[in-house]
Amino acid sequence: MFGGRKVQGFLAVSALGAAVVAVGLGSGSASAATGTCATLGAVTSSTTCTVLAGETISFVIKAGNGGAGGNGGAGGNGGSGFVNPFGVPGGAGGAGGLGGVGGAGSKIRGTWTNDTGAEATLTVEVGANGAPGTAGNAGLAGTDGNQAIPNGTAGTGGGNGTAGGNGAASTLSISGSSTIALLGGGQSGTGGGGGTGGGGGQASGTPGAAGASGATGIAGFDGTVALPDPLPEGWEVLPTTWTEAPFIEFEEPPAPSTTTTTAPPRPTTSTTSTTVAPGGGVVPRYTG
Repeated sequence: MFGGRKVQGFLAVSALGAAVVAVGLGSGSASAATGTCATLGAVTSSTTCTVLAGETISFVIKAGNGGAGGNGGAGGNGGSGFVNPFGVPGGAGGAGGLGGVGGAGSKIRGTWTNDTGAEATLTVEVGANGAPGTAGNAGLAGTDGNQAIPNGTAGTGGGNGTAGGNGAASTLSISGSSTIALLGGGQSGTGGGGGTGGGGGQASGTPGAAGASGATGIAGFDGTVALPDPLPEGWEVLPTTWTEAPFIEFEEPPAPSTTTTTAPPRPTTSTTSTTVAPGGGVVPRYTG
């Protein structure tokens, strides 16, 4: 009707001028390389392991515990007195004192970063527990009375227990170089005192007096951290007891982080039709 010309064109509109792709460490990525210390786990005897240049390791160290003191020996029983037709009992010997418990070896958690510029070999030395003390000998029983010597004699006292051994230190050091950590072992407990002997029974009819118990041994002091002093930031002293065995444990390094990759949005399109009317006027028409 108008004698005009119809022109069709195609317009592509992109939502983003450039796509941004996030790249991360997925589960399929190779984990960072580590030395042998990082995967060594817990050890209870001396060994060596390696830390790569720039690598950080985390560890827990426990030193040896002090040995408990030996128990004191019991005192001997007193001999019975002689009286017809029955004897007069002697006193019971006193019980030996218990040995003192050993002190706990110190325990810490810490970290170390290898800034030497090269792979480092670490020497791991786990301190041993101190040996327990020896128990005291039991006292000898007294002699029973007889017709010639009617009174029973007293028993002899028991022997004192001996002190235990001190716990050994645990150390972590760079082989042939400096010490990273030095933890003191627990001190030994002292031995228990021996019980005294029981008194002898008397022919007069008086029983023998019971012996006195031995004194309990003194507990050893807990170990302390010798190096580093003071502890660096992030290190901590951990609670422990003298019954926890010494060890050094290297904790697992943190797992690599994972980043989700998002695909870029698809571009959107639209088609534009235009009609050129007489006189040069343009009438646009959009079809999706």
